[in-house]
Amino acid sequence: MFFYPVFHQFLPPISANFTAFLAGNDDMALGAIKALKEIGKLVPEDISVTGFDNSKIGDFFFRR
Repeated sequence: MFFYPVFHQFLPPISANFTAFLAGNDDMALGAIKALKEIGKLVPEDISVTGFDNSKIGDFFFRR
């Protein structure tokens, strides 16, 4: 989740201004979800997050 520190750094000033985040890949999406949860945002209720490379790691997180 190398993207997590970068996303977390910019998240507070922009978190009120968007309702969706399209990540470059699933790993980035997982980092974004972690950062969003840390500031109290609900995914997908408050902000939708998606990645699109269908990596295997995504199968183990946030399964409903």
